[in-house]
Amino acid sequence: MNSTRRKAIQAQASLVSLLISSAGVSTFATPEEAASMTSFGFDPDLLSSMLVRIQLEKTSVCGFIADIQGKKYVLTSTQLISGHNRFTLSTLSGIALRPSRIELSTTRDIARIQIESDAGLNLGSGIADDDQVVLADFAAPGSFFSEIGAAVQNASEERFDLTTPIKVEHCGSPVLNADMQVCGLPSKIDYFKSKNREWYSATRLFIYRIEGTSWFSPNWKQYDKSFGKPLRAADNFREQIYRLAGGWMKNLKSKIETEENVSLDVDRWIKQHNGMVSNLSKKRNTKGSSDPKKAFRKDFSDSCNALGNICSAKAKNLQFISEQKGTTPFLKNQFLWRSRELLQFVKFVQAFEESNRHYNW
Repeated sequence: MNSTRRKAIQAQASLVSLLISSAGVSTFATPEEAASMTSFGFDPDLLSSMLVRIQLEKTSVCGFIADIQGKKYVLTSTQLISGHNRFTLSTLSGIALRPSRIELSTTRDIARIQIESDAGLNLGSGIADDDQVVLADFAAPGSFFSEIGAAVQNASEERFDLTTPIKVEHCGSPVLNADMQVCGLPSKIDYFKSKNREWYSATRLFIYRIEGTSWFSPNWKQYDKSFGKPLRAADNFREQIYRLAGGWMKNLKSKIETEENVSLDVDRWIKQHNGMVSNLSKKRNTKGSSDPKKAFRKDFSDSCNALGNICSAKAKNLQFISEQKGTTPFLKNQFLWRSRELLQFVKFVQAFEESNRHYNW
């Protein structure tokens, strides 16, 4: 194995280990075990008055009302509302809620939005492995919810896992104990890694504890402009560039076709790559060399370098944002691991270019 390829694999393994270790390792119950887990039979009317739909521009996400030191808040995942200046709140029973102040956890993916309400779930504490809990599942449209029973595992001071699989749509929902107290809130990490010389996505789901966190209250519009929108834009960029690159990596002689809005540097890269493919199809040498294959190999190498430069520039930008005033430890980490992932993708592209250096054009 050549050194570039080996270093890319080692670096990628380190990044994935960092992400997985930070979230714990999860094992799930078998379908038979999951089916045997019973619900706590909470009062539907009572819980519906405390489960909240957060309506964004094009979709809705989950939240719930909690009583924290005598004040009522709608709690949800910070990443769900980041990048959104405006949203509306209403309970599952149909009561509109008026948000006032937004506060964010400094170390966890939790946001709390202060409201006026008579109802609110109390916070539980002392969750431990093997404790029985339920997740209030109301991700589907409508006014109904179901209880997903599970046992706690891999409990730490910040988070824990459930023995029953949960879905991305459950992020922002409450995990409750038998006393209908909130034990935690589901969150996720979307990351990418290489396997069998392909770059693909993976999602890690886990539960953040509510207890023991510290909060800060930013100016939401300024915060969203400085951090929320850039974070969402970074995720859109990652998904887009990996998808576009993955397409032509599977077929080096294919053009990159997309109807998406792309940045100028990505657009230039696509045009450069498609120009190479057009020259290939015409079987002519645009470099003035007597060896067309040599010219095509150079075009391919240039295309890989251009892709790497785009991702490197984005990674540096994310690192720069992580160092700005107003970042919290959690937020800083969010930008940094995305930056590191992009740099690992650059190494992946370099290894890919090297492994195809003698491709028979």
